[in-house]
Amino acid sequence: MPDQAVPSLEDVVKTTQELAAGRGAPAALDYIQTQFAKLGQDPRLLPLMAQLNSSLGNRAEALSIWNRLLPYAPADMRVLTSRQMAKRALHLQKQGIDAGFYPTVEDVSRDVKAACADGDFGYALWALSDVAYRLVKSLPMSRAAPGNDPQLDALCVETGALFAGHAKIAPIDPDPAAPIVYLATAIHEFGGHTRVLLDYIRRQPERKHVLLLTGLGIGMAMPAVQSLLDKELKGIDFSWHRNNQIRHDQTLLWLLQNLQTLRPETVFLFNHPYDPIIPAATALLGNTKTYFNHHSDACFSLGATLVVTGHIDQTPMVHHLLCRHRPETNPLYIPMTVGDTAMREASAFLAEGPVRTAACGSPAKFTDRSYAYRYADILPQMMAETGGEHIHIGALPAEVVAQIHGNLDRRSIPRERFRHMPHVESLSAALHDLKVDLYVASFPTSGGKALIEAMATGIPVLYHVNYQSRFACVADMVYPGAFRWSDLESLTAALRSANRETLARHAKLSRAYFETHHSEQAASAAFTGQTPTGVAPPVLGDYRPDTTQQLLDQIRLAPPAQGRS
Repeated sequence: MPDQAVPSLEDVVKTTQELAAGRGAPAALDYIQTQFAKLGQDPRLLPLMAQLNSSLGNRAEALSIWNRLLPYAPADMRVLTSRQMAKRALHLQKQGIDAGFYPTVEDVSRDVKAACADGDFGYALWALSDVAYRLVKSLPMSRAAPGNDPQLDALCVETGALFAGHAKIAPIDPDPAAPIVYLATAIHEFGGHTRVLLDYIRRQPERKHVLLLTGLGIGMAMPAVQSLLDKELKGIDFSWHRNNQIRHDQTLLWLLQNLQTLRPETVFLFNHPYDPIIPAATALLGNTKTYFNHHSDACFSLGATLVVTGHIDQTPMVHHLLCRHRPETNPLYIPMTVGDTAMREASAFLAEGPVRTAACGSPAKFTDRSYAYRYADILPQMMAETGGEHIHIGALPAEVVAQIHGNLDRRSIPRERFRHMPHVESLSAALHDLKVDLYVASFPTSGGKALIEAMATGIPVLYHVNYQSRFACVADMVYPGAFRWSDLESLTAALRSANRETLARHAKLSRAYFETHHSEQAASAAFTGQTPTGVAPPVLGDYRPDTTQQLLDQIRLAPPAQGRS
């Protein structure tokens, strides 16, 4: 009989998937291996072969296949990540660990050090990044809790030192004439982290500044970012460079080579919490003045215990925490600020009758489904109480807008009273020009930078006391006596008390607090010459968690259980 025709690649993939579903992975693997030879070892079949081997516990073979595929797809992030995950799975199997992930930091350390000994620095850095990313995402933003681990930070630095030796890159010899250098993972058109970095640059307009971005595959809206930089840093000698490598070891090499060229005397670290590249690079910065800037999202972060010149924070609550638990890191409080802005006239409140409210923040600050009080549910209740408009500044997912509209319809509130403005050039200017009477801090997770812009404009503030974490609310950053709510009853009471006289009084308190703690003059006092030295932070506000509500959340979110018998 003549040989059967060789099936097409698409037919092989389809038949393999059908066999896996019907007769199991062993039959599917036997079939695809035979067809792989018939198709001239087409590399497009390798991912499916690797996945089948993984499902059968053949982890060494799966890793071998991914390694074989890498040269065919050197710029494919999915292939690279699959290879790294296969290597970790093999390591865990050899260690007799069935959990699928590292049980302890010591297990992470063993894997990372073994990879460095083998010269696989890309995997070592990826493993550190993946661990940190999972730690960051293990809690929703509404349960913010600053986290750090000296052992993981030490692993980053050790990996950086070993890699530098492997790449024959010497420690940085600082040049006093060099530009000030900023190391960050990514910057964005919106967000407080980017704005704080820009504040640092604007504070020294006579100096040259260079920003190096590791990227780590994070998307950036390049035209919008460039437009922001052109506008905010006009007239300043500033340049920025973004890494375009996908492998972590190549990214570290790119960063170290740039640092060698620049030879900075002063470096500010603005890495994302799960970026190990920047902490690793500090292995060569022993002779520089290096400052780690703590991310205001108050989550776990790589680098938070690095032995550097100083650790800077812009929030009083995290600064107090550092002073209490990590005094050896030289904690420095440098307040956030905004430029000059028009102030809301006290006599202008309620000019159009009902209270006009506004909120601002990234979608993640409003959309935590695990939290009892949801923006889409609470907002229509607020609007029913005030009888006025609400303006949301910042992008909201379409489904959240639809939920808000639906809840407004159920209360017979015209949809036109809810105004969604995805973007404004300046929040403080928008709040002033829109004649906002009351700024509603985002919840369940508040944003510090937006709050400060509201106070700069002299606008009264209503904030939510997050019952899970003081780090997720602005109780420690807002003027004493601000409107606050913790439940629906206190929300109603706060809104009913917002008359013209009370709003005018709060406006003065709001602006006075900004001038004392967040004006350009207050921020400049945190520097001696060009050196960050910090200032005393505001006294912590009144905050108490609600453990009963926390337990109710756990019960509500837990799988259904049998009732009491």
